[in-house]
Amino acid sequence: MRLAFVTGLFCLLSAVLSLSVVDNKCIAQSKWATPAQVEGPYYPRIKPKEVDSNLLEVRGLERPDGVPLRLEGKIFDQKGRPVESARIEIWQCDNNGVYNHPKAPKGDTFDVRFQGFGSVVTGSDGYFSFLTLMPVPDHKRPPHIHVKIFRSGREQLTTQIYLKDHPDNNRDGLLSLMLYPGQRKLLIDPVDIMLGKGLKGKAASFNFVLSKNF
Repeated sequence: MRLAFVTGLFCLLSAVLSLSVVDNKCIAQSKWATPAQVEGPYYPRIKPKEVDSNLLEVRGLERPDGVPLRLEGKIFDQKGRPVESARIEIWQCDNNGVYNHPKAPKGDTFDVRFQGFGSVVTGSDGYFSFLTLMPVPDHKRPPHIHVKIFRSGREQLTTQIYLKDHPDNNRDGLLSLMLYPGQRKLLIDPVDIMLGKGLKGKAASFNFVLSKNF
C-alpha cells in the first residue's frame, strides 16, 4: 500500500513538473505587466508624413547618422496570450539627442533624415518589428525609446525602454525611482548583427505585457 502511494505521488509530481516546463514561458509572460512610465514632453504634435516601421528611410533622403537598431518582440496579455491588432508606436531623439518637436531646446536642429516616430499593428502572433536608431542620451537623460500601445482604439500602455547596463541609468530621475526588479522589465540588451545589404547594426528583443485592468 505504501509503495503504491509513493508511486502515485511520484507520478503526480512528475506530471505537475512536466506541465510547469511546458507552460513556463506562458507563466513568465503572465506574471507581471510591463511597468508604465510618463509620456514625456516630446510626443509628436504632428506625425511625420511617413508613419511606418522603418524610421531610417525618409523618401528622397539619405540614411540618418547613428547605429541602426532592429527592435522586435511581441505583445501579450497577462494570461500569456498574444495580442492581435494592437497598435504600437515608438518615438525617440535623433543621433544628436534632438527631438522633432516644438518644445525641443532652441538652437537644436533635428536630423530630418530620421523619421523619429514609427507605428505598426501586430498580427495574430502579437509580433512587431521596427528599424530605428540605437537610442542616445538626451539632455542629461540616459538613452531611451518611448512607447505607446493601443488596443481597440484605447491607449493601454505608455512607457520607455532603456539600454541594459548603461552608466546613466541609475542617475536618471525617472528610472532610478524604480527598484531594480522593476528596472529590469524596461531594459533591452542589443547585440551586433548584419541587418542586410551590408548594413551593420544592432538587434534587440522586447516583449510587452499589458495589464489585465484594461
